[in-house]
Amino acid sequence: MQFFIPLATSPQQAERIHYRIVSRLTALGYALTDHRIARVIYRRDGRIISDAVGSRCDNGEIVLAIFKYDVGYAICTYSHGAVGGSPVTVGYGLVESANVFDELDSNAQGPQ
Repeated sequence: MQFFIPLATSPQQAERIHYRIVSRLTALGYALTDHRIARVIYRRDGRIISDAVGSRCDNGEIVLAIFKYDVGYAICTYSHGAVGGSPVTVGYGLVESANVFDELDSNAQGPQ
């Protein structure tokens, strides 16, 4: 699967939105990696949750981007990380697997 940002109308717009989210999270103190995460599967409250870019998460919002950072993953929706608020964070110890873009087709496990 190629990298994308939901609702972006072109690859250039997707890159601009991605850059803005990265800038915002960096300003909030997140030490992000360059990995472009497509999906993360994790445990929370006794459930297995799969959040993927473009899908709806538990709060009903669309996942716009997922980032790997120094202590886990940051899942961004419009009001959680992308434009306002803090991202949904998942520590490495709760992560079952993660996929970077272009690895989903081969079902390879992404960086952890």
